[in-house]
Parts: sequence; C-alpha cells; structure tokens
Amino acid sequence: AQLELIPEEGPEGSEAIVNTPTDLPFVTNASSVIAVDYVLQDQRLAGLFAATSPGNALYEHSKNVCERLKGGALKRIDRVSVEGYPFIRSTIVHPSGEVDYAISFIARRIGSDFLIDSRYTAEEYTGFETQTGEILNIQIWSYHPRYTEELVAQMIQTMETQGAVGFVAREDDLPRVPETHIVDG
Repeated sequence: AQLELIPEEGPEGSEAIVNTPTDLPFVTNASSVIAVDYVLQDQRLAGLFAATSPGNALYEHSKNVCERLKGGALKRIDRVSVEGYPFIRSTIVHPSGEVDYAISFIARRIGSDFLIDSRYTAEEYTGFETQTGEILNIQIWSYHPRYTEELVAQMIQTMETQGAVGFVAREDDLPRVPETHIVDG
C-alpha cells in the first residue's frame, strides 16, 4: 500500500503508529498492506487500513464483515459528504458497547492521478475495469464520525498534491445506501 498517502498525524494531533498484520498478503488477495492506529495518550482514536490489490481485483475483506464476525453489529449505513464527494459510512457497535464510524473507499492510481469511489458492496464498483493501474483499498474508522471524515479528507488532500483526483460517483450514480442489511452474524 502507499505509505506516503497515510496521514502521519490523526485526530486531535494523535500519532500514527504502524500496526500492520504480516499475514494478510498470504491469506488474502492483497499484494501489500499497511495498518495504522492513531494514538493519543495511550488511547486509540482511529484506525486506518490500506491494501493494494492486483489488476482489477478489489480487496476481498471489509471492516463491516470482519467486525460482525467478531460479534459486532452493523447498526447503520448512510451516505456522507467529505471534500464535497459522497462516501458510504457504516456505524458498527462492538460487544463492549464501543462504536466505530467507518468509511471504506477505493482509489485507482493511474500514473500520478487517482480515481476514487465508495460503495457498500464490491459488486457496485464499476468503471474501473477499463482503467489500468494499482487499486488502493482504504478503510478508515474511529469512535467519532468527525475523526473518520477528517482522515478521509487528509488522504484526498494528500492525493491532490500528487496528481489529479477524480470521483466515479455522479449525481445520477451516487453510492447506494442499502434499504436492508445484515446487522450481525
């Protein structure tokens, strides 16, 4: 994954601590991964996971699925605007009662430019098949929705310093919020 895109500082001035699981490239379709915890005074305020996947393949795991398998509940899915663009946000309640607000998106790197999209299911991602370049699969979460959105905005701003950033979503093709979803499992 692209280390230079990962914010070094997180919400409330928290420090980015790399906490990458080493087994994922061997058990998933990711060619590289990086995970970061944003820590302030020994408290994790947010987390970020980025995986690079080959060709037109999307990373095959998501926070929504993993947390439900660990006993969490997906309580809400909504669409939010970050930097003027639509993203799908999930609200996950853990068995401890802690809440995570998560945003997942993909960014296709085409030369120095990026094409971004955020959808609820992998099947909803379209338009990437005709593009070439690596796909970055990004998942960001925190216990406060504002923190999650700030980290997403920081990543977009960093991408903009490297090249043009475009979004797949259009007014007639906004990310769809599902009417029903599996809460736990």
